[in-house]
Amino acid sequence: MPGRRRRDECEKDIRQCFAVGAARVSIDFTEGRLACKNDPRNPWTGRGMLQEFIELNNRVLDRFSAVERRNIGIHTCPGGDCDSVHSADVDYAELLPSMFGMNAGYFLIQLASESDKERVYQLCGEHSREDANGVAQVCFVGVIRRTSPATSPSRRSKRGSRGRGWRPRSSE
Repeated sequence: MPGRRRRDECEKDIRQCFAVGAARVSIDFTEGRLACKNDPRNPWTGRGMLQEFIELNNRVLDRFSAVERRNIGIHTCPGGDCDSVHSADVDYAELLPSMFGMNAGYFLIQLASESDKERVYQLCGEHSREDANGVAQVCFVGVIRRTSPATSPSRRSKRGSRGRGWRPRSSE
């Protein structure tokens, strides 16, 4: 029952964001990339938990209609804890094919620290889905990596993210 209560709370948080006027709500999925790592300092890594994390997120996403899920997204990056990236050494090729198994409408994929951005663009094009349980997935890449607490939202928007968004091409 504790798992159900957590999913209830996640759903409630997302719905409350929309209720107060959020146009989109993003779920942080930093643990996805970290789950691909085998790090003895983090006892849950190296246990093949990526698919379990995806299934847990899908249990929450399944509580929303396809129309609602168009505006629910997933954010991934190498993580930053105390100014230290914990999974920058994990190749996106280990994460993205599975991550697009989540039935979210959009994905925010940090690329500022990636050396081969074109390869990540290709992975997004290959693995994002035109039909993720009724929603065409959109990818935004190059989203800003992190912001200083002193940076105001208006200043961030002026700097902007030089992200690229697209929908997967049809196979016709």
